[in-house]
Amino acid sequence: MLAYFPNFAPQTLSSNPFANLWEPVFSVYQRAFEHTNQELWTSSMRIIQEHAARAWIEASQSCMAALSENAAAIQQRAFARLIDAQQEATAIAAREVTEAVVGR
Repeated sequence: MLAYFPNFAPQTLSSNPFANLWEPVFSVYQRAFEHTNQELWTSSMRIIQEHAARAWIEASQSCMAALSENAAAIQQRAFARLIDAQQEATAIAAREVTEAVVGR
């Protein structure tokens, strides 16, 4: 029965010409994946930074616009109150002068 099975000695890694082939092949793929992975992280971080900066600028501009509108509205109301106060003060002064002239 032993005649049907070929008998050859196992080769060691150093004597196998294909044993050292896989390391350079895997190295090529590893470099490609590392480059792609680094490019993905770098571009993603750049995009996040750009969007964060844009959002910060837009928020600042929006806030400044809202603050300006608020200040303008308050200034208008304050001016209207000042006119009302001036009219009321003028009426009081006119009444006092009239009463002083006419005599109570």
